[in-house]
Amino acid sequence: MLLKIQNLKTYYTLRREHGRTPTVKAVDDVTLAVDAGEILGLVGESGCGKSTLARSIVQLTAASDGSILFDGHDLTGLSSSELQKARTEFQVVFQDPYASLNPRMTVFDALAEPLLVHGLAEKSQLPGHVADLMTRVGLEPPMMHKFPHEFSGGQRQRIAIARALAVKPQLLIADEPVSALDVSIQAQILNLLTDLCRDMNMAMIFISHDLSVVQHIADRVAVMYLGRIMETGPTEALFQQPLHPYTKALMRAIPVPDPARERAREPIVIDGEPPSPVDPPPGCPFHTRCPIAVDACRDAVPTLATHGEQQAACIRI
Repeated sequence: MLLKIQNLKTYYTLRREHGRTPTVKAVDDVTLAVDAGEILGLVGESGCGKSTLARSIVQLTAASDGSILFDGHDLTGLSSSELQKARTEFQVVFQDPYASLNPRMTVFDALAEPLLVHGLAEKSQLPGHVADLMTRVGLEPPMMHKFPHEFSGGQRQRIAIARALAVKPQLLIADEPVSALDVSIQAQILNLLTDLCRDMNMAMIFISHDLSVVQHIADRVAVMYLGRIMETGPTEALFQQPLHPYTKALMRAIPVPDPARERAREPIVIDGEPPSPVDPPPGCPFHTRCPIAVDACRDAVPTLATHGEQQAACIRI
């Protein structure tokens, strides 16, 4: 097991108002695992805690409780120097490549920096290493002397991927890496990530709100809602027979490229808005919007029940 997350909680304390100090439960008791070479798709609505979970895994955001075991070592207990050394084993590709790249640094400087910081190459070796990284992500090496604003959005994302690959990580966390790109460019980046994971035997957590994208790339899927995992399972099994009502609703929202079939489908209506993570409902977090909720859903916090290789947090199953 490469990555094992156990009972992870990430809470934010807000400014005190009206005599109380609100707490945002961004990630609330999450347990997940990722094997070496596996691609895990993490899906859910905007604001459900996906990005906070990603930042907590790599310790860009400190976890409030729980453990993050990477290759047997708990990342939450590492010092700053130990964490910097450990980050050669896991890297992040963020949603907006223009925001994650320093506009004052050329591509060469951006790709050479992690090699220098971690002592992975001598200065004389940098041009060769940077050229190899550029080639690996489908860019021409002579472009390394340009600045980020001189590239298209898809090219900038390729540069961000190359920077993450510079330290040869075992785990890549891709946080909505194609959401801001055109559909044709999305396909290119998805295929690039898939090929890189296969060629480098690299695991990846691919975060997205688009289930059709996750279906294309992931070996296994975890569905997140209001800071909690609602369902996990192999991609094919989860898409063929989703167990949790929330997963079923997300699946039904995927457009079908056939007008007749699309009109014939019966929609699953989820009323209302997601509750605030400052004041989440008791019991199952989805019961306030669930079309099949019963009284027990309002009281009991469901655990992930196993059905074959799938797990779902719904006591009605």
